[in-house]
Order: sequence, then structure tokens, then C-alpha cells
Amino acid sequence: MKKRVKKYLGPFLFIQFFTLNCLALDNIPFAEYIYNGKNCFSIRYTSGSLIFIPEDAFTPACTGTIKIKYREMHSKVDMLEAGINMIYEENGKRRMLESAGMFEIYAECNGKPLELAPNKTIQVRMRCKRNFPQVEAFVYDKKKNIWGKAGIPVVDFSYLKNNNNKDNTSMWGSSSRGGNYVMNDSLENMLMVTSIIGTLPDGYIKGMNIKTMGLYNYDYLYHDEKAVPIMASFKLTTGETISEAYVAYRSINSLIHYFAEDYKEKFVLLPVKGISIFCIFKDGSCAIMDQKKLDALDISALKNKEYEFILEKQPAKPKNKNELAKALRID
Repeated sequence: MKKRVKKYLGPFLFIQFFTLNCLALDNIPFAEYIYNGKNCFSIRYTSGSLIFIPEDAFTPACTGTIKIKYREMHSKVDMLEAGINMIYEENGKRRMLESAGMFEIYAECNGKPLELAPNKTIQVRMRCKRNFPQVEAFVYDKKKNIWGKAGIPVVDFSYLKNNNNKDNTSMWGSSSRGGNYVMNDSLENMLMVTSIIGTLPDGYIKGMNIKTMGLYNYDYLYHDEKAVPIMASFKLTTGETISEAYVAYRSINSLIHYFAEDYKEKFVLLPVKGISIFCIFKDGSCAIMDQKKLDALDISALKNKEYEFILEKQPAKPKNKNELAKALRID
């Protein structure tokens, strides 16, 4: 991520504002697994998610050790720590995504990145903490910090007491037979045995077959037609201008990251209560807008008008993820 430095006159020589690298963000660790390319491979992640990888899955050919790196993000504080902006853009229009859960997966040979070989796919059955009726698959563009549609079907494998879809055959090609699943041609007719991965987990399980390594999201495309465009600016109570800001909503599992160039033309707010507007600094401290003042705003009346949001720097620096979530009113 790029550092952005804003200089000031007067009693302040300068104050530095950083993007998501502040507070050592992007610090959600990857779990690592050693993959034997000659055999089918299954992973059971700590959350209960299941990942199925076919034999000879990667290119270029590797004569050394192939390592699979995988991690998941489920909450707004996860999005913040992973440096993820929940904006979807299509034909120049920006919309907000609400996440049911996201995963990031890579493969490397002796430290060098690998890609999936032609006609090979990896199936990820993610155990989500949320469930939405219309979940779509999105893939993240790290250069633009926005999401695009992945064009991949999302299949429900949820295993609930009164809604059991664990034997959904939409991606496997056949139902379970004695614990065995036979994948369809998209997964090279690979035979997977559930005894390898143990008992299937309960919960909301969403599956997709990916053809490229990267960051994927099971998302609901939020209907934000009521979003109010505001020509915004941001300052601290001490007068310094803030070059970046975040917006989160209490009832929506999403986090929006705005840069100074977004403030006048792209900044929007939903006319609801329970909004959190904040920023973070390099030294680990943070600033947030007073909740009572924010809740008292008539957001609809600010449509296409200039408004200056005043944030107050918090005296205590968050020491861990839980303190960060509490300080910023996110979860």
C-alpha cells in the first residue's frame, strides 16, 4: 500500500496519515499446507471450511516443495486488518458489498508463486458465519482495491438441522456413495473420500470452484439506492485535515475506505443510525466521530452538500484486535 503524507503550516510541522498499512495491518496470518502434486489433496481449515485440490494442479512445474497458503476474513475488523475495501465497481458505478465471508488462497514453489494449470480448479467450501439469500462470488483487484464479479456459481452445502444440503451435487457430479464423492469434469473427475477430512461441519457452507489463485468473497450486492452523496471533508478536533477515512455500519458486514480524492465525488452515506466513521494513524492511534453527533445528523438533508466531519483522536491506542474493534465500533 502507498503511504500518503500531508504537510501542514502553523504550529504543526507535519502529521503522517497512512493507508491500510498503519497499525501493522494486513496481519491476518495465512495457514500453510504442504501439497504433494501427484495426489489429490484436501484441507480442513480451523473454521471448518474444506478445500479440495486435484492432482497436478499447478503451473509451472515444481521440482521442490509446493506450499498452499490460505486464510479467511469474516468481520469488519478482519476487513480492516486485511486491507480490504468493500466496493464493487461496474461501468463506473460504485456499490457496496456485504460479505458472508471471504477467503484468500495462493500456492508457491520454493517461495515462487504458482498458478492453476489449464482445466484445473480448486473447490472451496467455506463455513460462513452469515447467510444471505442471494450470495454471489466476487474476486478482489488488489491494484484498484475494488471487487469484480468472479463469474463463478455459488453452491449451498449448508448442513443444518432443518436444512441439510451437504449432499448438494451441483459441483460434484454425483451424490455421496459410502462417503465418497466423484467430482465432475470441472474438477478432473477427482475422487475425494470424506474420511480424509472427517465429519462435515455444521453451519452455512458456501462452495465455489476457482480457476485462479487470489482473494474471493461470498457477497450480497447491497441495495444502496437510498445512499446520500455528500461533498465531504474530514478533520480532527485539533484542526488537522484527514487524508483517509473509513465508514462502517452496525448492521451491515461491510467496510468502506475513502481517500481524499474520493471525498467530493464518491463519498456516500446511508441514512441510518449506527454509523462509524474513523481513521487510523501510523503510531497505532485512531480517531473517530462522536456517535451522538453522528446519529443526530439528518443525512438525507446533506445530499450533494458540503459537510465537514470532525473526528476526535482517542487517548488510548488499541493493543489488540478486540480493543481495535471496540475503539472503532466495528466487529
